[in-house]
Amino acid sequence: MSEDVQRLNYSTHALEQFERLIPTIRRDMPGMRAGYEAVAHLLRIGVKYLLPNCADLIDVSELRQVHIDSMRLPHPVAALEAPWVLPDGEGGDKGILRCPKRIALCVELDEDVAALLPGTEHLLSEPDGGVCVIPIYWTDADQWQLAPGGAFVPHSNELSAYVPEQADERTRLLNEPLREAGLSARKMRQFQVSPFVILPERYEFDVQQLGSLRAVHSETLANARDEIQALIQTGCVVNCANIEAPTLEAPAKLNKKREQNGKVPFFDYRVLAVRPSNAADGRGKGGQHASPKAHIRRGHIRRLEHKTVWVSDTLVNAGSARGVVVKDYAVRPLKP
Repeated sequence: MSEDVQRLNYSTHALEQFERLIPTIRRDMPGMRAGYEAVAHLLRIGVKYLLPNCADLIDVSELRQVHIDSMRLPHPVAALEAPWVLPDGEGGDKGILRCPKRIALCVELDEDVAALLPGTEHLLSEPDGGVCVIPIYWTDADQWQLAPGGAFVPHSNELSAYVPEQADERTRLLNEPLREAGLSARKMRQFQVSPFVILPERYEFDVQQLGSLRAVHSETLANARDEIQALIQTGCVVNCANIEAPTLEAPAKLNKKREQNGKVPFFDYRVLAVRPSNAADGRGKGGQHASPKAHIRRGHIRRLEHKTVWVSDTLVNAGSARGVVVKDYAVRPLKP
């Protein structure tokens, strides 16, 4: 593995901060302390993945059932690290905070995990199981922040069209703010997710601030959208037959020195070996219809009879004056 790959070391730095924070948490907030301890443990043992900016591995502009069905990681715990810098040069929003660095801590739910994260116990009844997505992000206050709640994504999950007039109140509460802000496409698709509590005292405070538990649940899911995107994209790519995930080993000498100084070590990383193709012009071959907007047809999955393969990215309709295609997807809370 080439050493030219830039290490992010987000998990190391987040762990260092959390381990300094935990002893300072007040005694009357036992749930807060237990939540941080559980996440610190999971973050330490998780397999670390390096992802590109905004976890942009594949084109999910038109989300399909194959993406949802492939949303599984080969490890019970994985930390997906990605810079998150938008075209304006800023990190994506987490409420009012700018978050240019993200960790999507993805944990396969079982009884042991539910014991660590009591807020997930009610989700054990999901027949085919699922993944708990825990957002950890870098704020404009120059510190790592653990979200008060996470999102559970069940493995058995059906993609459907999002129709505001037909959606229930909880789903509209989650997705309509995105549409009103112009952050989603006119046509959206949805799949099921469910919120869970990580930091109970913080969650209770947010309920008081926002006025209802339902509002906090919706905010929790909205704030986990980007981390869910990282799960979708990584799960799809890593399960393709022609994709490898070689290990970028941590520097042994540097880690020995860090160990002597009582610091959290740097971790090994898995790097998805995706070989992008040269951009192709991809102009249309004529016809009476209007030329489509210029857009990147990013890597996508192709299902063959006996295997799933990866098709690399291309530039389609280069030079078009019609702009760039922007699409999106929605999430739908699990039925109570």
